[in-house]
Amino acid sequence: MYAPGKILSLRAGKKVVLINTATTTPKVTSSADIDQVRYWANTTVLPDGRVFVNGGSTVANELTGVAYTSQIWNPSTGKWTTGAAAAKPRLYHSIALLLPDGSVLTGAGGAPGPVNNLNMEIYYPSYLYQKDGSGLPAARPSITAAPEVLRLGQTFTLSVDSTAAISRVTMVRTGSVTHAFNPDQRLIGLSYTQSSKQLQMTLPKNSGNMLPGYYMIFVFRNGVPSIAKIIKVEL
Repeated sequence: MYAPGKILSLRAGKKVVLINTATTTPKVTSSADIDQVRYWANTTVLPDGRVFVNGGSTVANELTGVAYTSQIWNPSTGKWTTGAAAAKPRLYHSIALLLPDGSVLTGAGGAPGPVNNLNMEIYYPSYLYQKDGSGLPAARPSITAAPEVLRLGQTFTLSVDSTAAISRVTMVRTGSVTHAFNPDQRLIGLSYTQSSKQLQMTLPKNSGNMLPGYYMIFVFRNGVPSIAKIIKVEL
């Protein structure tokens, strides 16, 4: 769920569909095909709303047509771009999990089968780097204070490190991934007002979109996310 009520689904034959449950009658539309068949690939919602896909192969849990390169889907364009390549095949029983620093932990996979990967790799998205091609890390905003517990519909304040404008605030539910599926992940964008180093915003009231549980909250400046604070959301 890359946005409230909006789901990206990878299907057979490289097909990709978008499911909109925010309408009275759910609607299914097509998006651009992904690069190849990816049995047992993992999808991870990034804090900027893009979707990172890694791993898989053209034959389920076999070293045939292994997908080492990652793919990133952009909800603004509906198109895919190619990301970094992994060193290991990620097949059956593999995982991918968004971390609070905005990177993605990928690992395991292949057992019982062609490999038994008891190892992990970390994917660092492009938003963590300067845009000049130097490969140097980008300057990140910082959340200096945040509530530990909030209720649905509650108004609250975040403190940040600078009076410089924050461009976006998102919350991503902490994941629980198994068998190449993460049913918990979802992204919620928050409207906010900024006064100096203070941001004020209100959580959604709809528990269907914002399930209770633990969320990572990110603030963005110049397209670069902060390290998240983790907030427990209650009814």
